[in-house]
Amino acid sequence: MNIAKIIITLFKRNLAKQIKIAKQLEYSSKSSIKKEQEKKFLKLIEHARLNVPYYSDKLDNISSINDIENINLLTKEDILKNTDELKALNIQNERFFPDATSGSTGVSLYYFRDSKNHYRKAVGYRCDSRSGYKIGAKALYLWGADRDIIDNKSF
Repeated sequence: MNIAKIIITLFKRNLAKQIKIAKQLEYSSKSSIKKEQEKKFLKLIEHARLNVPYYSDKLDNISSINDIENINLLTKEDILKNTDELKALNIQNERFFPDATSGSTGVSLYYFRDSKNHYRKAVGYRCDSRSGYKIGAKALYLWGADRDIIDNKSF
């Protein structure tokens, strides 16, 4: 086991758990994946209803994943006008970190992400592992967004 795996196992238990879940789902049956998607979708909807002011009254007609078409898509304007209302109240402000789109349409969109979103990282590791990457191994990323390179301390 390499040092990165040891660190993740000892100090980032939630990330290690999410990596295990992501890997298990990768080879699950289609019906198992659909059940997991439904469960996670409904959990997300309930979380948004209860904790995200912007969505408190916008998700009442959602009771299954089939209702996803009833959710209005967020526009850049919606996000810009409602930045604070889109933050979950049950997440400490320190966990939010600013991020932005590349601005390929002419204007970057600035928003906040949750630094503790371990499932997102786990799925990224799972995807990278498909090309032979092992956690902790050296990797070279070719990336076009200057802001990511400037802010990334590992470069």
